[in-house]
Amino acid sequence: MITNKLLLFSGFCFGILHILILSSIPPYFSILLFFQTIATILFWSNPIENKNKPIHQIDGVLTKIHILSFILYKLFIYQNNLLLFSISTIIGLYFFYLSHINSSKKWCSKKHLLYHSFAHIFSIMSIYLAVI
Repeated sequence: MITNKLLLFSGFCFGILHILILSSIPPYFSILLFFQTIATILFWSNPIENKNKPIHQIDGVLTKIHILSFILYKLFIYQNNLLLFSISTIIGLYFFYLSHINSSKKWCSKKHLLYHSFAHIFSIMSIYLAVI
Protein backbone atom coordinates (compact mmCIF):
# COMPACT_ATOMS: atom_id res chain seq x y z
CA MET A 1 0.00 0.00 0.00
CA ILE A 2 1.21 3.49 -0.85
CA THR A 3 1.79 5.68 2.17
CA ASN A 4 3.56 8.90 2.97
CA LYS A 5 6.57 6.77 3.91
CA LEU A 6 7.48 6.47 0.23
CA LEU A 7 7.44 10.25 -0.06
CA LEU A 8 9.37 10.57 3.18
CA PHE A 9 11.94 8.14 1.77
CA SER A 10 12.22 10.26 -1.37
CA GLY A 11 12.89 13.26 0.89
CA PHE A 12 15.84 11.39 2.32
CA CYS A 13 16.91 10.60 -1.26
CA PHE A 14 17.02 14.35 -1.97
CA GLY A 15 19.40 14.60 0.98
CA ILE A 16 21.58 11.74 -0.24
CA LEU A 17 21.62 13.20 -3.75
CA HIS A 18 22.68 16.52 -2.25
CA ILE A 19 25.66 14.89 -0.57
CA LEU A 20 26.65 12.97 -3.72
CA ILE A 21 26.56 15.94 -6.09
CA LEU A 22 27.65 18.64 -3.62
CA SER A 23 30.95 19.26 -5.38
CA SER A 24 29.29 19.37 -8.82
CA ILE A 25 26.72 22.08 -8.23
CA PRO A 26 26.85 25.83 -7.68
CA PRO A 27 26.44 26.91 -4.02
CA TYR A 28 22.96 28.30 -4.77
CA PHE A 29 21.68 24.81 -5.61
CA SER A 30 23.43 23.30 -2.63
CA ILE A 31 21.64 25.70 -0.27
CA LEU A 32 18.33 25.20 -2.06
CA LEU A 33 18.64 21.39 -1.96
CA PHE A 34 19.46 21.52 1.74
CA PHE A 35 16.34 23.51 2.61
CA GLN A 36 14.20 21.52 0.15
CA THR A 37 15.25 18.28 1.80
CA ILE A 38 14.35 19.58 5.26
CA ALA A 39 10.99 20.96 4.10
CA THR A 40 10.10 17.75 2.26
CA ILE A 41 10.93 15.56 5.24
CA LEU A 42 9.09 17.82 7.69
CA PHE A 43 5.99 18.00 5.51
CA TRP A 44 5.77 14.34 4.45
CA SER A 45 6.43 13.04 7.97
CA ASN A 46 2.75 13.81 8.64
CA PRO A 47 1.03 15.16 5.49
CA ILE A 48 -2.50 15.01 6.88
CA GLU A 49 -1.68 17.10 9.93
CA ASN A 50 0.65 19.40 7.95
CA LYS A 51 -1.74 20.02 5.02
CA ASN A 52 -2.75 23.53 6.12
CA LYS A 53 0.43 24.45 7.97
CA PRO A 54 3.14 26.83 6.73
CA ILE A 55 5.56 23.95 6.07
CA HIS A 56 3.28 22.81 3.23
CA GLN A 57 3.40 26.24 1.61
CA ILE A 58 7.17 26.49 2.18
CA ASP A 59 7.71 23.07 0.59
CA GLY A 60 5.58 24.10 -2.40
CA VAL A 61 7.37 27.43 -2.91
CA LEU A 62 10.80 25.82 -2.61
CA THR A 63 9.75 23.16 -5.12
CA LYS A 64 8.66 25.77 -7.65
CA ILE A 65 11.89 27.76 -7.16
CA HIS A 66 13.87 24.53 -7.46
CA ILE A 67 12.22 23.42 -10.70
CA LEU A 68 12.52 26.83 -12.35
CA SER A 69 16.14 27.27 -11.22
CA PHE A 70 17.28 23.91 -12.57
CA ILE A 71 15.46 24.45 -15.88
CA LEU A 72 17.09 27.88 -16.34
CA TYR A 73 20.48 26.49 -15.30
CA LYS A 74 20.18 23.65 -17.78
CA LEU A 75 18.96 25.85 -20.64
CA PHE A 76 21.42 28.70 -20.28
CA ILE A 77 24.50 27.52 -18.40
CA TYR A 78 25.13 23.77 -18.51
CA GLN A 79 23.54 22.06 -21.50
CA ASN A 80 25.02 18.55 -21.28
CA ASN A 81 22.35 15.82 -21.37
CA LEU A 82 19.71 18.43 -22.17
CA LEU A 83 17.41 15.97 -23.94
CA LEU A 84 17.40 13.44 -21.08
CA PHE A 85 16.98 16.26 -18.55
CA SER A 86 14.05 17.66 -20.55
CA ILE A 87 12.30 14.31 -20.81
CA SER A 88 12.73 13.55 -17.11
CA THR A 89 11.59 17.04 -16.11
CA ILE A 90 8.50 16.96 -18.35
CA ILE A 91 7.50 13.55 -16.99
CA GLY A 92 8.08 14.77 -13.41
CA LEU A 93 5.98 17.89 -14.00
CA TYR A 94 3.22 15.73 -15.47
CA PHE A 95 3.22 13.58 -12.32
CA PHE A 96 3.10 16.73 -10.16
CA TYR A 97 0.05 17.78 -12.19
CA LEU A 98 -1.63 14.39 -11.70
CA SER A 99 -0.79 14.55 -8.00
CA HIS A 100 -2.41 17.98 -7.73
CA ILE A 101 -5.57 16.82 -9.53
CA ASN A 102 -5.90 13.78 -7.26
CA SER A 103 -5.07 15.66 -4.05
CA SER A 104 -7.86 18.11 -4.91
CA LYS A 105 -10.29 15.19 -5.04
CA LYS A 106 -9.03 13.41 -1.91
CA TRP A 107 -6.01 14.42 0.12
CA CYS A 108 -3.52 11.55 0.59
CA SER A 109 -5.50 9.17 -1.59
CA LYS A 110 -3.62 6.25 -3.08
CA LYS A 111 -3.44 7.97 -6.49
CA HIS A 112 -2.32 11.28 -4.96
CA LEU A 113 0.55 9.63 -3.10
CA LEU A 114 1.51 7.38 -6.02
CA TYR A 115 1.66 10.25 -8.52
CA HIS A 116 3.51 12.45 -6.06
CA SER A 117 6.02 9.66 -5.43
CA PHE A 118 6.69 9.38 -9.15
CA ALA A 119 7.05 13.18 -9.33
CA HIS A 120 9.72 12.97 -6.62
CA ILE A 121 11.51 10.12 -8.44
CA PHE A 122 11.63 12.05 -11.71
CA SER A 123 12.69 15.21 -9.85
CA ILE A 124 15.63 13.35 -8.35
CA MET A 125 16.57 12.07 -11.81
CA SER A 126 16.27 15.58 -13.28
CA ILE A 127 18.49 17.08 -10.57
CA TYR A 128 21.09 14.40 -11.23
CA LEU A 129 20.87 14.95 -14.99
CA ALA A 130 21.16 18.70 -14.49
CA VAL A 131 24.68 18.41 -13.12
CA ILE A 132 26.29 15.41 -14.83
